[in-house]
Amino acid sequence: MPTRFFLMIFIAWLIVVFTAPATCGHNFKKGPMKKGCRKVYVKWVYKFICSLYIAIAGMRTSKVTQDCDYSYYLGPNYKNNYKEIARTSTMVPNHSCWLDAVIMIKYFCPAFAPKILFQGMPLFGKLCDLLDAIYIPKGQGPDALKNALSVITDR
Repeated sequence: MPTRFFLMIFIAWLIVVFTAPATCGHNFKKGPMKKGCRKVYVKWVYKFICSLYIAIAGMRTSKVTQDCDYSYYLGPNYKNNYKEIARTSTMVPNHSCWLDAVIMIKYFCPAFAPKILFQGMPLFGKLCDLLDAIYIPKGQGPDALKNALSVITDR
């Protein structure tokens, strides 16, 4: 367990070191990075370092595409109106292993929805900003939203 923790810290540090030059001068408070060569470089660094992380962890992955039959749910002629999807819009993982997030970043590079409190964290906040995270207030009651708004205004 401690080895995984130090490995995750080291990999996060590598991501920040290699992506800091590409994000120099960008204000993440005003919004995510726009499409362009800097954004492509950041995503390439994430995918490469995630591959390195998976290799160091002793795992091997392969992207598998599977054609499923949804005719039971969508009707027998659902393929007539089917359009190819350019990019996956929503994923809801169940986090069945500690490499779920790393594998998703390697193959899909999705945006995450962490708690708004993570936005202020030094290393994790920067990593979430680079992945275009959508910070949401998670909690119960009216105090959760007040606490989340106070974190944003204190930044």
